[in-house]
Amino acid sequence: MRVRCKMVLNTVTMRMGQKAKYDEAGKHVGYEDRLLYDAAFSAVYSSNKDDENKAFWDATPSGKFEVATVIQMPWQIGKAYYIDVTPADA
Repeated sequence: MRVRCKMVLNTVTMRMGQKAKYDEAGKHVGYEDRLLYDAAFSAVYSSNKDDENKAFWDATPSGKFEVATVIQMPWQIGKAYYIDVTPADA
C-alpha cells in the first residue's frame, strides 16, 4: 500500500555531522566530518474546497517529515512537495 503525503518545506538548516568512512575493501575505518542539511516539512493546509491542499488536509490534518542529507538538495522553503510512503520489500 502506498500513501502520498503533500508537505511544505519549512526550514533547511546546516550543521556539522559525521559520515562513516570505509577503506577500499569495504571495511569500516572510522568517521569523517561532513556538512549535513536538515530539512523539515509539515502537512499542507487550505480551507478552499477546490484546492488540492484541502483534500490532503482533510486526510492528514497534522504531520511532519524531517530528513538529513549530506548533499544540498534543490528544495525551496515554502514550496510543497509530495512524499510517497511505500513498503520496502526485505
